[in-house]
Amino acid sequence: EEIGANFIHHDGGIEDSCQLLDIRLNKADFVICPLNCISHSASNKIKCFCKKYNKKMIFLRSAGVSSLINELHKQAS
Repeated sequence: EEIGANFIHHDGGIEDSCQLLDIRLNKADFVICPLNCISHSASNKIKCFCKKYNKKMIFLRSAGVSSLINELHKQAS
């Protein structure tokens, strides 16, 4: 948000309904997904959605804040 982006988060169904995932993905310009905290089936669902709606998908190796910040700065450039 400090670099002018809106941050939309979904926790994969822990507290957020899985039904909200499509709604949130539809609002996204691109999707960042950490590989170390997502199921294989969830990543496949997100991949299919991104392909269908032509959304850029970026996988992070970890869910660490520094990985996310680095990727956001890359996207803002």
